[in-house]
This record gives sequence, structure tokens and C-alpha cells, in this order.
Amino acid sequence: MDATQDRKTCRLVCLILTAVTLATYWRVSGDNFINFDDDYYIVQNPWVNQGLSFKGIAWAFTHFYSANWHPITWISHMLDCELFGLQPGPQHVVNLGFHAANAALLFTLLKRTTGALWRSAIVAGLFALHPLHVESVAWAAERKDVLSTFFGLLALLCYAQYAKTGAIRSRYYWGALFFFVMGLMSKPMVVTLPFVMLLLDFWPLGRVSTTSDNPMEIDFRKLKTLLLEKWPFFMLVPISCVITYFAQKSAGAVATNDRGFYMGNALVSYVRYIGRMFWPIDLSVIYPLYTITPWKVAGAAFFLLAISVLCIKARQKKPYLLMGWLWYLGMLVPVIGFMQVGPQSSADRYTYMSLTGLFVICVWGAADLMKDWRFRKPVAVIASTLILLVCSALTVHQLQFWKNGVTLFEHTIAVTANNAFGEDEYAGALIIAGKGKEAFAHDAEALRLAPDNAIIQNDYAAALVEVGRAPDALSHYAQAAQLAPNNALIQNNYGVALARAGMTNDAIARYQQALHIQPDYVDAYNNLGTVLAGEGHLDEAAASLSRALAIEPDNADIHLNLGLALIRLGRVPDAAREFSTAVTLDPKEAEAQYELGLCLAMARQPGMALSHLQAAAQLRPDWTDPLNAAAWILATDGDGQVRNGPEAVSLAESAAALSHGQDPVILNTLAAAYAETGRFDDATNTAGKAIALAQQSGRAALAGQIQSLLALYRQHHAFHHV
Repeated sequence: MDATQDRKTCRLVCLILTAVTLATYWRVSGDNFINFDDDYYIVQNPWVNQGLSFKGIAWAFTHFYSANWHPITWISHMLDCELFGLQPGPQHVVNLGFHAANAALLFTLLKRTTGALWRSAIVAGLFALHPLHVESVAWAAERKDVLSTFFGLLALLCYAQYAKTGAIRSRYYWGALFFFVMGLMSKPMVVTLPFVMLLLDFWPLGRVSTTSDNPMEIDFRKLKTLLLEKWPFFMLVPISCVITYFAQKSAGAVATNDRGFYMGNALVSYVRYIGRMFWPIDLSVIYPLYTITPWKVAGAAFFLLAISVLCIKARQKKPYLLMGWLWYLGMLVPVIGFMQVGPQSSADRYTYMSLTGLFVICVWGAADLMKDWRFRKPVAVIASTLILLVCSALTVHQLQFWKNGVTLFEHTIAVTANNAFGEDEYAGALIIAGKGKEAFAHDAEALRLAPDNAIIQNDYAAALVEVGRAPDALSHYAQAAQLAPNNALIQNNYGVALARAGMTNDAIARYQQALHIQPDYVDAYNNLGTVLAGEGHLDEAAASLSRALAIEPDNADIHLNLGLALIRLGRVPDAAREFSTAVTLDPKEAEAQYELGLCLAMARQPGMALSHLQAAAQLRPDWTDPLNAAAWILATDGDGQVRNGPEAVSLAESAAALSHGQDPVILNTLAAAYAETGRFDDATNTAGKAIALAQQSGRAALAGQIQSLLALYRQHHAFHHV
């Protein structure tokens, strides 16, 4: 095949790979976000959900968030929100686009380095369609997987091109370094890439050989040269590892006890992933940590050692075995669990790039086995097609569970036993779906399985609140805070529970602790400001709420809370601006409509005030305050064009009926409305009742004000503001 035809064939293969990948995975375009990382990473992350901004980009590079430092991934999520808002479908499609691109890049890398067209295509097809990779594609929060792999494959492609010449000044060398840095800033799992480059040097590039007669015998002088040429790559590895360690540690995600258990689990997980590759059934988003017998650990260690020895012995005749095996083992090192992060025993997403080594072994090994077969070509075509079709079918089957959190975690607890975190996340998904009572049983089961887990204690406390047992929740929040003193979310939630119980000083301390842990925690600033305002510390409250808005300026609730604090400080124009912003951001926020109406009334803008008060009344028909305020303006405004006695009577009578005629303020308004329509006897009688109710409730000043108005009504005069 000449070069032109070869390029055309490669382009066709890339096109087919892309089309098949998109067709297999397209159902993700209709999936929702799930309540597992998607909420913290995207939906509830103010730096991300506000879209792309210079402040957001600066935050991405300078902050740890949710136990991660991957600024390029954050920026990609910001760009999604800038373009699509918080629509989950397009964000899933972007993940899918990267996955399809990765399949094409992997094919291109293998084809350029090995020259084997169809073997490279089959490996890329397995990468594209294997069900173990569903998690990395269908999970919006796993953008870091597909994005880091995208940059990692570009780095390897540049490196392979550079290796043809070995010129350090080559643009391909610096391109490889640039893409490696981008990959590290997308997900640090690509720290193993310099070692993969060395594996490519061994096979298929053959850069470590001694002579052409013995191409796989290692020349250690050449190996030293190859190591030295990669010093910038290796220099970045420990830097990335240190940053990642502190990011994980800052959120308490690194397990520091029982290292022996985690080491054993890591060895067993290597074998588990191989088993799932060949038998990808009952896949789960969370695999719980189970007790592992010493025999199982020993068996896994022996298996891994035996395979390693066989691959080393076969390195000269079948070098792809050693290259593929070390690719698999090495790429899993950052996530296999030697340094345990998170509660899972293993995770399918960790195989996204690592399984490529095993795919190479299987495909090149099968080709070697069949090289002397008479009908090897038709057998290879039929077998490859069937395997890829089975993978595609299993992937489609697995994708159905990623529709939303309920379907995902219902499947999770169905295919795993004693899965505390699966139960916990399923409960969270049910609560989001409005099934709080059904969720409680799963939260209780999660607590039974893992009573010493802070997150589960926290979620169980939230479930108690959901079913109306708020007092019982306090002790569980306390246990959660004790178990995880450096978890900002738990400290904040404990503060909310304390505030509800009237323990405001303790609540303030918890909010401050949350902010000490996570200085950009918007909810903690908002909650702290609200409690401070309730305690009369208005300046401090306004400062806390202003800090919250500096981080999340498009939050209507915070604008409302700041407006409430400012109006109590007498800063009416400033308060009006906050209420106006809240209404603009959320026109259905009744309280903001009402408070803005009051501010406009104080600013002598009765027409605009009425529109907002009436909007508040329509949003909450059973709320008397906006009805009463609107009726008062219509009955008493100094501008005759604004006053409307009949409408004032209608609104005031509605408010009086809702309050069962027991609110003296509303009765005072009703009396003024009657007077405006000339019903002075009704005005006099109603004002008398209002005075009596005010005196009974000890509101002498209000009673005196109504008494002065009563004198006007007896003289058949209505009250109008001057």
C-alpha cells in the first residue's frame, strides 16, 4: 500500500471509529447530572456554574477544591457552562466528543509506531467500546479522565514523532512536554506518561536495542541517554504528586491508617480489573472495601509476579507482552490504592487508559497465534467484529443506568452487597427526586453499615431533618463533625442544625470553622451572615454576605439576605439595589419582590412599589404582608391618581380574612381603605377593633397611631400621606 492510500485508509478508520463511538454512546445526551461529584464539581460550584471568567480561571489555578487541583478541567467545565448553562446533555456530549477523539488518537499513535493498521484499529475499537470505559464517558464529573487522556495521547504522538529524529530542539519534543503539562493539569493520573514513553522506546520504537540482530536486548548506555532526554518530564512528576497529595489531604480524602490492608487491596485490584476486562458484568460506580483474606492477597501477588516473569522472558520474541503488561501495571500505580484515596476498593474509571496495555497484548498475541493459520484473515475479521459488537452491546446496556442518580445507585446496590456508600448516594438521589421518606431507609442502612463514616453520619442527619426529626439530627451532625473536623461541608451543615435549634453562638463558630477550612465557601458566608443579622450584628452580617456575593454574584438568595441586613442598617437605597438584583435573577422570589416594593414605597415611587407588591401577592396568595402593603398605598397615597379605594378594600379584606381578623395592622389598613371609599362607619368600627387588639397585645404605640386616625374617620375624613 503506497503512502497516499495508507493515509486515506487511516482517515477512513478514524472516521469509522468516531462514528461507531458516537452511535454507541449517544444516549448520554439525554442523561442528567448525578448526585455524586456532578453536584460539587459543576451544579453547586459557583466558580464553574457562572461560566468562564478571569476570576474563575485564577481560582482554578490557585485553589484546591473537592480534593482536587486540575485547573484545565475546571476551565473546560466553565466553558461548558458559558456555552450551555447548566444543561447536562451538552456537557455529556462534550465528554463523548473527547472519548471519540481519544479513540482516533490512540489508533493514530499505534499505527504510526507499529505500522500495523488493523491491529491498531482493533485496539482502538476496544478502547472506544469496552463497557469498563462507560464510567469515564457517561459521568460528567469524569471530564478529567477523557481530557487528561486527550492531552496524554497528543503528548505521546508528539513524542513518537520526535523519536524519529531525536533532536531535542524539535517542536515535537516541546509539543510533547506542553501536552504533558496540560494533561497533568487535567488529571494527575498521567504522571506515568514519561514511563510510557520509555516503554514505547523499548517497543515498538526500538530505541533501546543494541544491534539489529538482537533488537530487544537492552543497551543500558542508550537507556541512560533516553532517561536524560526526558528529565523535564520526570521533573514534573514529583511536583504533580506533591500538589495532588496536599489537594487530597486538604479535604481529608487520604487514608492514613491500615496501610497493610490497602496494599493488599491494591494487589487484588490489579487482578480484579483483568477479570472485569474479560467479564464486564455487574459493573458498579462504587465498589465497597471488603475484608480480603491473606490467601487472596498472596494469590494475587503470585499471579502478577508470574505474568511479569513470563513477559520478561518473552521480551525478545514478543516484546509487546512486556510493553503492554508494564503499561497496564504502571498506569494504574497512581490510583491502584497504594496511597488510598476515597472509600472505594476499585473503580472502573481507573482503567480508562491503563487497559490499553492489555488490549495490545490480546490483539498482538492473537495475531501471533493465528499467523500460521490457513484462514487467519476471515477468522480474525469475524472474531474481531463479534468481540467489538459484544462490547458495544454491553456498553449500551451499562449506559442505561447512567440516566440519573436514582437509576445509577439503584443498580449499584443491586449488584453489590453491603455497599454503605451506594446506599447513601441512592438515598441522596431519592431525596432529589422528592422521595424523602423512601430515602430514609437507605440512609439508615448506610449508617448501620458504616457508623464511623463522617459523610454518612452527615447524610443521615440530613435525612432526619427531611422526615421532620430535626432535633434528633443534632447529635449525628456532632458525630460527623467530630469524625471529620476538616470537612467544610459537615461543619457548615452542623452550623445550620445548631442555628435551627437556637444555639446561634455555636452555629457561628461552626460557620467560621467551615470558612477557615474553605475560604471561598459561599453557603457558609451566607449562613454566617444570616445568623449574624438575626443576632443584631448587622455590619458583620453585611460584610459576610458581601464576601459571598464576591464569589457568587448571581445568587438571588444572598442578594436578598444582604438587602435585609442593609435595610435594618437604614441603607434603604443600597437595600433596594440588592432586592432589585434578586428579583432580576429570580423573578419568582416573593420575598425579594415584597421587600423591593417596600423600599420603592419609602422612596416615594408608589406605582413601581405596587407592581412588586402585587407580584409578591400573586406568587404567595396566602401571604398577608404584600396584600396589606399594597392596600395601604392604594388607600392612603398622597397622589389621587395612585389611590384606588375599591381595590384597596378588596386587598385589605383578603388580608383580614387570611389573618382571621386578629391582626391590628391589617385592620388599620382596612379601616383606611373603608374611609377612602366613604364607608366611614365601617372605618370607625374597624379602627376600634384594631385599637383593642393592639392594646391587648401590648402595642401601645400602634394603638395611639390608630386612635389618631380614628378621629379623622369620625369627622368623615380619609387619611392621605402628604
